[in-house]
Amino acid sequence: MVMTNHHVIDACKRIIWIDTTDGQEGTATVVASDPANDLALLKTNLKVPAIAIFRTPVETGSGGEISVIGYGTHKLPPLRPKLTPGTFGGPNRTNTRLQMQVAVRPGNSGGPILDESGPIIGVVYAQINTPAVFKKHGKLVLDRGYAISNPVALRFLERNKVNYRRTAQSDPKARDAVFKKAKPFIARVSCPRDPR
Repeated sequence: MVMTNHHVIDACKRIIWIDTTDGQEGTATVVASDPANDLALLKTNLKVPAIAIFRTPVETGSGGEISVIGYGTHKLPPLRPKLTPGTFGGPNRTNTRLQMQVAVRPGNSGGPILDESGPIIGVVYAQINTPAVFKKHGKLVLDRGYAISNPVALRFLERNKVNYRRTAQSDPKARDAVFKKAKPFIARVSCPRDPR
């Protein structure tokens, strides 16, 4: 199973394509979708290279180191996932979303937010619209990202009878070590263009 954002697969008319970091590629089908929380669950016949681990509970303090791992684009999509460092900004008032000070880009959607020890604390879904904020408030706000919090993501998995692994907070690790451990469970989800 692969969890991503609903908006990532919503535009796929015929095929959803999965590429794993160990070189596998193939199609996937939608098992469940939650547009309100922007989550989707995909099934694929590809062999799972690794299984993600979620942190519970997620601490509500801000300023801790985080890592976004995914295929964030800078004009051209990368062939391999990359780690983007940032800091945790804390949850919103309803505890359903997380704020991050990190450069989220198209291609990061549906990817994990990892804490400083490596477990997932949320799922990326958006970046701030810097021009719109500046136009409305006259403030230049850069590199602000948003994620769906673990309680929401894990309830979605539970509703769909998906077993998952969890752990409590542990000692911080170097970002290289966090990336090395996370890379095997990352997959690129895309909608190939219709050849017609």
